[in-house]
Amino acid sequence: MKKVLGLMALFMLGSGLFAGEKTPKIEVNWRLDAVKNDTDDKTKTYGTGEGFKFQIPYIRFGVKGVFDESLSYRARFRLNKTLAKGTNGDETGQGLDYAYVDKKINGDLKLRIGKQALYHGGWEAAISSKEEYSFSANSFSYYAVGVAAFYQIAAQNLIFQVLNNGNDSKNQSTPLYGVSWSSVFFNGVINPIATYHIDPFENSAAGEVKGENTYLAFGNRLKVKDFTFDFDYQINKADKTTVTGKALKNKGYVARMAYQWGLWRPQIKYSRIATKGKIQGSTAGLGDDIDYHIALEYYPHGKANFRYHLAYIASKFEFEGNTGTDTRDTAIKLGMAGNF
Repeated sequence: MKKVLGLMALFMLGSGLFAGEKTPKIEVNWRLDAVKNDTDDKTKTYGTGEGFKFQIPYIRFGVKGVFDESLSYRARFRLNKTLAKGTNGDETGQGLDYAYVDKKINGDLKLRIGKQALYHGGWEAAISSKEEYSFSANSFSYYAVGVAAFYQIAAQNLIFQVLNNGNDSKNQSTPLYGVSWSSVFFNGVINPIATYHIDPFENSAAGEVKGENTYLAFGNRLKVKDFTFDFDYQINKADKTTVTGKALKNKGYVARMAYQWGLWRPQIKYSRIATKGKIQGSTAGLGDDIDYHIALEYYPHGKANFRYHLAYIASKFEFEGNTGTDTRDTAIKLGMAGNF
């Protein structure tokens, strides 16, 4: 914690010197939950085993500002992660999410250089984990150093990214690259999205020479007054050249529905991801991952910067055939979240 605060103080001081009179903006985002876990499988839970605990699953401290009209910056740290160097080969700490500079080329084009998030996974990935209660089996977050181009023309938005993808066991011969597209129709009623990324790798592990992960998602957000409905179809595919055969394809859908009713916001989410393919020539581990939640949020001040929430969360894995014993895990979360 002291290291993070010290680094943030130095960053703010330096950015203030370079930015002249433009004061950096500090932001703190947090979430606190009281969690009751229940599981029939000790190895797959929303915590560790069964029982009751208090958690702070999300607390992030950041700073952002502008140097001039065309140049801005942002840095963000996770206060519940170590600053020790990660394994992704970019020499940054695991607790560092963002450290980038944005350069506006013109009114339609912006470049981003530095550590940033991978824009993938449809509308599910567009929602911050601070606002989330359950995740599909295909969901993941990824932060790495690289370059991105943001291009906007009319209602069309394109994001091209090239990011580091190497780690301690994978040599980076070709970086991760891909594109994200989104648009708006009928004054924001229909909001389609599509993302496609390729993650090539080489691995020194025995029996595995090289491979390629691909991440494809397409979906739509329907917004009608206070009603929001998201739907994504996702495919995560791992093709590997191995001694025993090809690897896996995880594909399925994610659906979410929410309604803003005054100060209250009920929501429900359901995802089902099927794992198909071969795992070292075996069918073990193949099946369907089912994750869902029902949640009720209350915003006492009518603003999005603070809320109370109550959520029921469930995760189930149904094995293909008789290759394993189905598992089911549940959690009840009562908590609050905010930012300032």
